[in-house]
Amino acid sequence: MAWRVVFKAQARKFLSNLGRAEQRKVKAKISLLMNALENAIPPYAVPGLDFKKLKGYQDIFRIRIGSVRIILNIDVNSRTITVLRAGERGKIYKGM
Repeated sequence: MAWRVVFKAQARKFLSNLGRAEQRKVKAKISLLMNALENAIPPYAVPGLDFKKLKGYQDIFRIRIGSVRIILNIDVNSRTITVLRAGERGKIYKGM
């Protein structure tokens, strides 16, 4: 079974308002993450994927793409990546 990506409403809305170039960058980073998970490569070790675990949360991670941050949850059992939030640096972490 392949990995799938689910976008929450806030993330989908923010990403739809980005320019096409930024949207392509986000899509490329998520594809890198999916390929790493599919091939059992730790996402931390993938060159070009700025991937970190968020402190204080279990199974919540972030990907940095310039000034944009993608907050996501990875469920290995169901092979699902859930994009919880997306936003500009400095604003995205408020209210979590």
